[in-house]
Amino acid sequence: MTKTNDFDSCKQYVTNYIQNNKKQLNHCQFELTKQEQKFQTCQIKELSFEQMEQRLKELVDRERKYLSKRNNEKLLKFKDDISEKQRLTTASTNSPMNNPENEYINRLITIREKQAEIWKEQLIFYLTY
Repeated sequence: MTKTNDFDSCKQYVTNYIQNNKKQLNHCQFELTKQEQKFQTCQIKELSFEQMEQRLKELVDRERKYLSKRNNEKLLKFKDDISEKQRLTTASTNSPMNNPENEYINRLITIREKQAEIWKEQLIFYLTY
């Protein structure tokens, strides 16, 4: 709506706006009523305390297995990164190379060291949460 000082135009705009909101509200109430009726026809199965406890134990076991598997995979990757870093360190110290090659290896070692630190922090974070 453009800027206007005409009272009738403003009144008509507000009236239309209110009517549209009422239609939307009625539609939402209708949909809510339909969903409520569907829910009331739905059978709710009651579980005994023992059944709930058993299912919770199963859930906890599944989550523990999942977390253990995930953490073991991360630990293996972390160990692989450390052993690769050690191999790079050994290769750079044992082989006589010219200066540019040695500089390249040193940069790779630095990157791997930073990566190992990040993996270590991430592993500690996952193990604490």
